[in-house]
Amino acid sequence: MTDLVEPVAFDEAYLDVTANHHFSSTIQLALWLQQQISAQTHLTSSIGISYNKFLAKQASDYNKPAGRTVVMPEQALLFLDQLPIGQFRGVGKKTLPKLTDLGVTDGKTLRQLNQQTLIDLFGKMGFLLYQHARGVDNRPVAVRDAKSIGKERTYGAVLTTEEQVQNQLQFLANLVATALQKGQKHGKTVVLKVRDRDFETHTKRVTMDHYIQDEATILAAAQELWQQEKPSELLIRLLGITVTNLDPIQYENIDLNLNQ
Repeated sequence: MTDLVEPVAFDEAYLDVTANHHFSSTIQLALWLQQQISAQTHLTSSIGISYNKFLAKQASDYNKPAGRTVVMPEQALLFLDQLPIGQFRGVGKKTLPKLTDLGVTDGKTLRQLNQQTLIDLFGKMGFLLYQHARGVDNRPVAVRDAKSIGKERTYGAVLTTEEQVQNQLQFLANLVATALQKGQKHGKTVVLKVRDRDFETHTKRVTMDHYIQDEATILAAAQELWQQEKPSELLIRLLGITVTNLDPIQYENIDLNLNQ
């Protein structure tokens, strides 16, 4: 699909699929992603497709909770002109009243303000508003080196038995180990996250003296942490396992003499 992924939040990311070779169209890729998210997490997702990050984000927000919105270059101004100013990314509680006082109600009226006026009022944000109102955003998708790899699950029906917890720990350990192997990473610290029915969240961690990557070791560490952290009443709303202190796995090419 693509290796150009920029995580923004736990449930949000930008993907640069310009060089996508696995799907016949971006729409097909977006549909596949939504199907995968639904199958693996039982959650809905919205996707915005456009030629830059700002428009992709605005498009993603446009048709929640499960829509797909495409903004082509020739559609950008029409899309932004009708967008309420309060829905522009970067317009917050302090910025909105000032824009409203200037008669700005949507993207079209924002575009009528000149650049210097916006900069005088809002500084750097004013310049960004001027650019965004014209569909301009030159930021690339920034691929970041992961500092941790983790998986967590929220349960609609709380976990109430030790067997349920152990099954979920094994499931999560498998997901984390698979992600580590795919990313060719290993780490030294395992973190267990537990949230109870009252939404109280606790984390506990253990750091090894060696790197780990395999499911069995991750699971054993998580189980040990669970025994230290588990509440007296098993009413678990969320479990999560994360491996941190990551480093890349270095592979060396070794010439083997098979004739000996």
